[in-house]
Amino acid sequence: MSVFKYYLGIDPGTHKVGIAIANHNKQMVYKTIVKFSSILDTIQSLVEEYDIEDIILGNGSNYKKVLGMINIIKIARVNQKKKLNIHIVDEKNSSIEARKIFISKEKSIIGKIICYLRSLFIDIDDYSAFVLVCRFISNKGNIKKQIYNL
Repeated sequence: MSVFKYYLGIDPGTHKVGIAIANHNKQMVYKTIVKFSSILDTIQSLVEEYDIEDIILGNGSNYKKVLGMINIIKIARVNQKKKLNIHIVDEKNSSIEARKIFISKEKSIIGKIICYLRSLFIDIDDYSAFVLVCRFISNKGNIKKQIYNL
């Protein structure tokens, strides 16, 4: 078991999926955007590499398909005597929060404006996945829907 607990956030979409891993202090340690077709392999390798016990899944488009894939991984983890909890989190306004995080790294007002305009034309689904993890950590225990059993 690692010193830090890591959470895997998933922002599911139709063609692409945002993924982020954060520690218990809400620090992002990994982020990526992958094609929907490679989501199972990506999630499985990240769950193993970071010893993930909690997956936070946004309730957006295609989340039920992603949930089915995660349950495949969950079954494998149960067979290895490792737990994997799946938490469904409301995605409402996560893109707005993601854009704020994306822009926050800029120091100057001009830099922030340029970064904001840039964010309108690039994918920030990975930041949205990070927002979902932060929501879960902030509201731990108060999330409306948690899935522990298949």
